Amino acid sequence: MSMWISKSLGGGFRIGTSVRTYPTQAEIAREEKRNFIFSIKNRMKNAILSYLMQEGYFITRLEDLTDLEIEQEVERKIEKSLKEFKEVMRLIDDGGNLTEKRKERLLNAVYGIEDVLTEENALKKLGQHLDDAPPISMALALGYSFLTLLGCFILSIPEEVACFLLSILVPFIFFIVIRKKRNREQIRDNIIHDIRQNAKFVASEIGIGNTVNEVHSIVVKNLFRAFSVFAAFISIFFLVMLWHPAVQNKVFHVYLFTLFGAISYVLWTKKI
Repeated sequence: MSMWISKSLGGGFRIGTSVRTYPTQAEIAREEKRNFIFSIKNRMKNAILSYLMQEGYFITRLEDLTDLEIEQEVERKIEKSLKEFKEVMRLIDDGGNLTEKRKERLLNAVYGIEDVLTEENALKKLGQHLDDAPPISMALALGYSFLTLLGCFILSIPEEVACFLLSILVPFIFFIVIRKKRNREQIRDNIIHDIRQNAKFVASEIGIGNTVNEVHSIVVKNLFRAFSVFAAFISIFFLVMLWHPAVQNKVFHVYLFTLFGAISYVLWTKKI
């Protein structure tokens, strides 16, 4: 850390120097403790989730364990390690020192779970494949279509040409994004199907087993997000019009018509 110290000499003159300060031993110790606790908690979490997936429970968050009844035999294998880890962490969280002995106890607790893991973990691999194929958002199409409109203004393309380009490019952009989105959904559906075939329990966060109320909630959220994004782009466009008065109404109407038509199509054909 550097500090600047200066002194006025009068007459508008000032002299100064920089002073570099270094963290104290206590600050270094606190930072090391914070980093170790963060690292060991994250390592324990990953070990628990990997073990549960190995035993047939597709869970990606520890919060999903709250109302889940795990088989006694599955729980028994890691019960001792979990108890040891919780006891030491409770002492530390209550203000206890992170001694070398307690570090060793925490590490041994993590080792106790990692030692029962095997390389063959089908659910974990399927979960990684699912993470590698995230859903595609229609906001991508909105963004590209807006950039297309903005490009017409920046390049000062004539009105008739701009209208022609927008009427073709905006639907084409939405067509490409919708196609990619459906292909990605098919890939995710196949992975989720494999997960359901191999798992005893599947967390609902990956979109399986939603109740009617959850489906309605998803529909409302998707509609709200879509119209929010649409409103945001229209607001930005109006700001562009104020900044650039030469914008022609005909171009604006073509853009609105094609964009709103594409959004309406997406909303009506969207699958939950």
